[in-house]
This record gives sequence, C-alpha cells and structure tokens, in this order.
Amino acid sequence: MTSPAVSPPAPGKRVSVTVIGSIEEGVEQGCLVLTDEETGTVYSVTQDELPEIGPGTRVKVEGHIDPGMVSYCQQGEVIIVDEVTDPDAG
Repeated sequence: MTSPAVSPPAPGKRVSVTVIGSIEEGVEQGCLVLTDEETGTVYSVTQDELPEIGPGTRVKVEGHIDPGMVSYCQQGEVIIVDEVTDPDAG
C-alpha cells in the first residue's frame, strides 16, 4: 500500500510514507533511488540506509520525508528510511 498523494507539507514537517518499488542506481555515484510502483514517484535513498540491498531489489520501505532535507543525489525527494522489508513476505 502506498501513501496517498498529499499537498506539500509546511517546511520542516515530516510526512510518513510507505513505498513499494525497486532500488536502482542514481545518477550520482553512491546514490540509490526507489521508484514507487504505483505512482512512479522517485525517492532518493543512501546506501548507508540500505547497506545490504543493491540495485534491482524490490523492497517495501517505511520512512518519512523531511521537505527541508537536501541531498547531493539530486533525484527525487529524500526518504529517511525507518524500516525495509520484503513486499512479498507474509
């Protein structure tokens, strides 16, 4: 289940999201992107947050967006990962 579309939050207000999609390499070295299967929304994640998950892996990520956060990856909104699970489990 993917979080519904919401209007942009106030600066600094975190928004919880659940995203199911595939991890792919970003345009910048060391950057990964997660593309939501349902909406096509692209999120930027770091390899530090997903140390054992590589490109091509399908995952369910629960986390939050902090609109004030910036990243050198320059692709999509930055998602701060709280939990990563297999979307096909259970």
